[in-house]
Amino acid sequence: MQGNAQDRVFAIPELVNLITQYLSPRDISQWIMSCKTFSRQLEPFFWSHPVLGSCHQHPKFLVRYAPHFLSLEARPNTRFSFMQRASPPLQITSNTLAALPEFPRLRKFTIHAQESNAFLLLYSHLVLHSPNLTELNLQYDFKSDSLSMKHYLNAMATTLPCLQRLTIKYKSKDPTTGFHLLEVCFAHPQLTDLQCDFTMEDDLFPAINKRGTYDPRFAALLKSLQDKGKAKANDGQPTGLRLKSLSLPTVHKGYPKAFMIPFLESHVPNLERLSIPKVHKLDNEADVRRLEKAIEIGCPQLQHLSSNWKDAGIDDEEIDKGWNSFISVLRGCAKAGLRTYQSRCFFDDRYSQGSIIESLLHYHGEAMEEIEFLDCYGISSESIQSILSTCKGLRKLRVESCADVSCDLRVGDVLKEWVCLDITVLNLRLQRQVDVLECSRTKDEVMADAAQRVYSQIGRLVKLEDLTLTIYEDDNLWDNLEESCAYDLTLERGWLGELAGLKRLRRFRMNHNYWGLMGQSEVEFIDTNWLELQSITFYGYTFRYGDQLQMDHWKWLKERRPYINLVVQ
Repeated sequence: MQGNAQDRVFAIPELVNLITQYLSPRDISQWIMSCKTFSRQLEPFFWSHPVLGSCHQHPKFLVRYAPHFLSLEARPNTRFSFMQRASPPLQITSNTLAALPEFPRLRKFTIHAQESNAFLLLYSHLVLHSPNLTELNLQYDFKSDSLSMKHYLNAMATTLPCLQRLTIKYKSKDPTTGFHLLEVCFAHPQLTDLQCDFTMEDDLFPAINKRGTYDPRFAALLKSLQDKGKAKANDGQPTGLRLKSLSLPTVHKGYPKAFMIPFLESHVPNLERLSIPKVHKLDNEADVRRLEKAIEIGCPQLQHLSSNWKDAGIDDEEIDKGWNSFISVLRGCAKAGLRTYQSRCFFDDRYSQGSIIESLLHYHGEAMEEIEFLDCYGISSESIQSILSTCKGLRKLRVESCADVSCDLRVGDVLKEWVCLDITVLNLRLQRQVDVLECSRTKDEVMADAAQRVYSQIGRLVKLEDLTLTIYEDDNLWDNLEESCAYDLTLERGWLGELAGLKRLRRFRMNHNYWGLMGQSEVEFIDTNWLELQSITFYGYTFRYGDQLQMDHWKWLKERRPYINLVVQ
């Protein structure tokens, strides 16, 4: 009877799919080993999204489990605790590859590293025999052999008609491969998402030579796009590319404006996401307006921008060119309304024309929903406060600094009320700094009022689900506790009580400046008020208190709510 009941339950595919969504691979493996019924029914789910290490890549393994693969992630150096054994050298021959089956269900393939030509042959075969592949991520080193990239580009052009997303990250600086990549991707009938993280020039073949002449292949690429557009128009088809998300390869001096402006104006009408490229010699107002108009006319759906300022240049002239590209795109998508902006290596004080944040808020403050500064090199406290007090529709704000640089929100700058009451994700680093202007009050009194005002503002964001609070780490922190924020998240001397309204909070992260002085009363507050909390992450030092997870008050919380994940980083 029990076996018949199991058969009836697992005969319903929708029910099986629902059950496996709540099971980890380890859970499924234990079910598989419990009885034949579970083994037969759950094995396809166990092998649907495998991470392949060297020990998995033997052809016999692939032959057996190929029908189950929905996605593959290849990490040749990966070893699993239950498969710790030396892998013999992989011998791949033409006969071996011929014996491998098709991979009809495979939709996503991610490759992280290349160990040998044998793996190259194997991966190429997998790609060539996955006709329904929709996403391909190539994130390994092609530095030693650019022929590796050509294998996959040839596959794209011939056997991957369903491919929609391509991500390429490699170290080679091979302009020939870069131009070949763009040519193949622009010709693909279904590709909608192209993300390139590599440099499309080298010392021998720079994009622009010392005489100021650009590589003629830019003009040839644009001519090819124009010819194909005319052919499509003659056939009554849409002339533009299908691309909705685009990050072009890096060109340090910038793309020629004779290429970039016509490209954006006429060939990417469906573009929704763009990593802003740098444009060379965009140094006068007329060119800036031309690029702005190209975005406005040619990319009417553009609402998501990203930028990487790491490659903006080191001298003021090159930096200002990066600014010109940015401000042109920013103005151009003003009608559509920018919704998200993500930046890496952001440094707002480097640009002579003005603040990037000011321009972003001026053109798109009302429409912005997500703003992220990752590995940030510099953003002023006033700019962070402006974002929080201007963007009413903001849903996410992340400010993550690179090393010990100035990306802090000074408590004394929080003078206006925050208007982003619908925000769900907030990541801030605070700094105790105020300007004492009242002679009748001490610095400590002014500091206390400013700090309380900050936590009161955070407590008003009742829809927060993910909160990260860190503090500027002073070397003399523990010698000057009154000057630090160490007591801020306590009940007796701080303002933890101001956060009682965060009823939807699920993930909370804090550094040692906060958790170091929290005790039983604070943990009971968390248990009483944050009922949906799923995880707490502790950043920072443990030498002063040892393992904080072994403290009685955190052990008490874990016993009260065992499902909460306490993480030390």
